Amino acid sequence: MRVSAARGLATPLTTLDQSRKESFHDYPSFLPDGRHFIYLRHSATPENTGVYVGSLDAKPEEQSSKLLLGTAFGPAYVPSFPRRLRNQSRLPVCPDEPFAGDVQAD
Repeated sequence: MRVSAARGLATPLTTLDQSRKESFHDYPSFLPDGRHFIYLRHSATPENTGVYVGSLDAKPEEQSSKLLLGTAFGPAYVPSFPRRLRNQSRLPVCPDEPFAGDVQAD
């Protein structure tokens, strides 16, 4: 949800995609540029469950549906975190560089 700094109504940043059998979006974590975030999309279809990248500049229905990392665990951006995860997947964003917009999982 987005809330104005001047206070106001909360508005959604993402929307559930019924065609992908999504049930909830959770665990947003902002990237260093302050405009993009990673978050968990949970789906009844396991291959659609995982981490995705969102943008404050996109409408809820225009958020990317490109799977970044298949997992049922919520993501978190941690500066200077080691570049390898427990399952040997590479982190998609270098912590010391600004977000470039085109994230690719290995």
